[in-house]
Amino acid sequence: RGGYGAARILPQIDFASLGARMRERGTLFFGFSDVCAVQLALLAKGNMMSFAGPMVYSEFGKADPSVFTMDSFIRGTTNNVNIVDVPTIQRADVNVEGTLWGGNLSVLASLAGTPYMPDIQGGILFIEDVSEQPYRIERMLNTLYLSGVLQKQRAIIFGDFRMGTIRDVYDSSYDFSAVVNHISRTAKIPVLTGFPFGHITNKTTFPLGAHAKVRSTGNGGYSVTFSGYPTLNPSALTLDNLLPPPVPTYDSTIYRDSITEEVTE
Repeated sequence: RGGYGAARILPQIDFASLGARMRERGTLFFGFSDVCAVQLALLAKGNMMSFAGPMVYSEFGKADPSVFTMDSFIRGTTNNVNIVDVPTIQRADVNVEGTLWGGNLSVLASLAGTPYMPDIQGGILFIEDVSEQPYRIERMLNTLYLSGVLQKQRAIIFGDFRMGTIRDVYDSSYDFSAVVNHISRTAKIPVLTGFPFGHITNKTTFPLGAHAKVRSTGNGGYSVTFSGYPTLNPSALTLDNLLPPPVPTYDSTIYRDSITEEVTE
């Protein structure tokens, strides 16, 4: 369900064995935020991909789940190829491909220098976070840069960071856009923004550890095409199965009359 504490269990898990059993049984693992620690370790030590996607507690468990999120979950897990279009205008054109991996920036930075950080050469790094000030986002990105992670990537994709009204405590003029500009100059690779995933209601589902192609589109945005990942049975996944049944409606006049008749009798 997210929160904090997943990193505590990493030394207790045999990820090589877990990854092998997951491949054998066709088991897929979904989540984001704090559980990203397990996803990263699974990729690093178990050679097993996972999915950034909705979780039981925060998405599937809602009384009124997001139709966008549920529909994206179905499309992202039952098709052999998944294309995510991002209309957000970008600073420059991009045309790269490689293994797309990553997750929550705070968790990623905390695993730098540990055996649970994947060593992805020529990859595409995806990151998201929530409730972090700009200087802290830059600090964590600098950790990834100084540890050599960013230098191995072909591009960085920013998901949603839920900045809202957050202002930098040290410099109120230093904002998220300034962080993106800084890391673009530092890493010297394409840095893209606006990918529809993070601590938001409407989120897409996509594989972490699968091959991806990132291409600029004619409207100034970009698309990410995912391929080469395991899928689920499409006949078992429909919106009717995932969304709760509609709440029945009653004719208040008929209901009131029936109650009156029962009381009269």
